[in-house]
Amino acid sequence: RPPFRASIHSAMLLRAAPVHRPRHALLPALTIMVTRRMCSAMRVEAGAACLPHPSKAKSEDAFLVATKRPHMWAGVFDGVGGWAQNGIDPSRYSNRLAALVNQGLERTSGKGAADLRAVLDAAATSNKEIGSCTASLALVDCDRGAVDVLNLGDSAVWHIGRHKAGGYEVLHRSEVQQHRFNMPYQLGTMSGDSAADAQQISFRAKKGDLILIASDGLFDNVFEDDILARIDSSDAQTAQQLADALAERARAQSLDEKWLSPFSREAAKYGLRYWGGKEDDTT
Repeated sequence: RPPFRASIHSAMLLRAAPVHRPRHALLPALTIMVTRRMCSAMRVEAGAACLPHPSKAKSEDAFLVATKRPHMWAGVFDGVGGWAQNGIDPSRYSNRLAALVNQGLERTSGKGAADLRAVLDAAATSNKEIGSCTASLALVDCDRGAVDVLNLGDSAVWHIGRHKAGGYEVLHRSEVQQHRFNMPYQLGTMSGDSAADAQQISFRAKKGDLILIASDGLFDNVFEDDILARIDSSDAQTAQQLADALAERARAQSLDEKWLSPFSREAAKYGLRYWGGKEDDTT
C-alpha cells in the first residue's frame, strides 16, 4: 500500500443563483475566489481558502474551479503526506491530477454530458508523478441545474439546502471510503484503488443551494451542526467569506487539545484513544 496517509483538507463552496451571460476561468492557486461565476442559466459563485499545516510551508492538496458553457466543475484532490518521508513532494501528484482532470473536462464538457468517472480514470492513468491522493468532483449543468458528483476516498461532497422549517440541512452527501481507519481509498502509485471504485451521485440544485467539497480535515475538526449553523448565519456573505470562515474554524479546532473532536469520536469507534483536534493543512 502507499505510505500511511497524513491527511489534509480542502473546503470549497459553490452557491447557485440566476445569471445573464457565461464567463470562463481556471483558478488553480492555493487560495481562490470566483465571484459572479456565470453559466448560461445559473450563476454559481465559488470560494476556497487554504491554510497550511502549522509545521508545513505549503499545502499538499490541489483544487480547481472552471467553466465551459454550459458546465461548471470543481474538484478537491487530497494529497497523501506520507510520501514526504521518502523525499517525494506529495503536492506534485495531486496538482498534476487536478490539471489532467481539468483538461479532460475541457475536452468533453462541450460535447454533451461529461463522464466524470471516465475523465478521472484517464487522468489517473496518464499521471506519471509519484504519489497518491483522494479525489472529489462536482459537475454542474447550469442550463438544467443538474449536478453530478464523483468521490473517491474520505473527502466528501455535500449538497446543502434550506430546510422547510428554516435553517440548512444536508440534502445529499457522498460516502466515506476507507480500507481501515484513516486509510482512505486513493489514486496513484502502488494503489490498488481506481476511478471504478468511486461513488457517483446525481441531484438537482436550485437557487440558494450550496455544494461543499471538502477533504477530511474539515470534518475531523468541525461537526456537521457547526458547519450548518455557520452557513445559516452567513447568508449575507460571499462564498469566499464563508469558505474562509469554515477554514478558520477548522484550524482553530484542530489546535485545541482539550475537546472531543469528530476525529476523536471516530477513532473511539475503532478502539483508539485520541483527544483533541487533528492538526492538518486547512483549505
